[in-house]
Amino acid sequence: MVFKKPYLKIDTALRLLGWEKRRVKPEDTNQSKIVDAKIDSVKNSKLAKLSEFLSTHITKPYAAEALQMYVSTDGSAFDLDKAQLFFDQLPKKQKIAVLGKDITASLIKLKQKIVTINILKNVDFFDGYAQTVTNSVPRGVTRITNSEYLYQLNPSEIKQIGNNLKIKVTIKAGCDNYDRIGRVTLVVMPKGEKFDKEKGERFEILRIMTPFMYRSRHPDHIPYEAQIDQMISTIKQTDKEMYLVTEVFGTTGAGQREVIGCDGSLLTFNVSVDLISDKKTTLSSEKAISLLSYYSLDGKDKTAGKNSKEVEFELPEDTKTTVLFLISSGHGAAEGGEEYNWRQHIIDLDAKEYIRIDMNQDCTPYEIYNTQPNGIYFGNISKERRSWCPGGPVPTRVINLGPLKKGKHSIKIAIADAEFEKTESKYLVSAYLITQ
Repeated sequence: MVFKKPYLKIDTALRLLGWEKRRVKPEDTNQSKIVDAKIDSVKNSKLAKLSEFLSTHITKPYAAEALQMYVSTDGSAFDLDKAQLFFDQLPKKQKIAVLGKDITASLIKLKQKIVTINILKNVDFFDGYAQTVTNSVPRGVTRITNSEYLYQLNPSEIKQIGNNLKIKVTIKAGCDNYDRIGRVTLVVMPKGEKFDKEKGERFEILRIMTPFMYRSRHPDHIPYEAQIDQMISTIKQTDKEMYLVTEVFGTTGAGQREVIGCDGSLLTFNVSVDLISDKKTTLSSEKAISLLSYYSLDGKDKTAGKNSKEVEFELPEDTKTTVLFLISSGHGAAEGGEEYNWRQHIIDLDAKEYIRIDMNQDCTPYEIYNTQPNGIYFGNISKERRSWCPGGPVPTRVINLGPLKKGKHSIKIAIADAEFEKTESKYLVSAYLITQ
């Protein structure tokens, strides 16, 4: 059919990326994540095109075929509720046809397999520099500031979490048309204690960078997704309180002048956050240890050496395996600033160099979401040296430290080549351990 032609190129790109994925060595987890991000971006592009097509052609004879394509595309932007809505709008003749019955079966299977816990649903975020707004928020959500919102997971929600867990953040364009930092942090408190961000044990589970978005252009929203299976055991602790803090700091100072319809508006973004899991549950013995949460490594503290931060931790028993999860992004927009560079990170374990990590990221998959002209996405973006991309998640680096003995240990993170003081730059670093 003619309507399928735009998707042939997308399907070809997915096949090529599938071959690229198969060539990645099993131990190269960072490269695997990079390829996965490319695949997800292409799938999301397909979903966006199909969604736009179905929105205007839902009564056409070929609508069911397009919906089947949508339902079978497993990008992170897939929306089960939207798929059901499209199906409900199909002409009756298409619903009762063989293809319609196949779609019904697919939707039922998806609903049976998936549990979705809404943390934030279409919550408006506002200018972080403005006085705190008084707009209402959904039940169960607390506004900490204009750009920071809190949600406590209740026991019934935690009980629904199965063997795998994803976090999905969807950012819809408002009146902030520039790239900003966003993050979701799990804060663990002792049972019965009220939320206290500084006293709680903090784990940054996803960091994102918003794209340069112009609200009247499409795509006008962007999904970010991360697999966080490693946090399931932590979240399921019955003697703790579990809080999720979502922060997307922005300002509408430029948007009020540059974006049509934004004159006087404080609305930066509209944000949704979901936890997505299966319904299978088994016990796990993994334990989490928080090391750093959004630490500003700016070269001023030289206790651990130049451009370094050292953290000590203690293991109550020998571990079979210990895995380090690291999120780091460079910031500083002055000439030569760390925003425009990527720097090798040196990880020391117990005063001995353990590994060096290249923190570069390919920004190509996220170009589609940058709907406003900017100084980053022009020419061949794949040649840019960056530790983060507007429109992309900041990669979570996973480093297997192997088995460790009971007792005290230390981890040092050094960014030797960074020019912090000269360019007024910094790296924002989060790190935690998962032991078993």
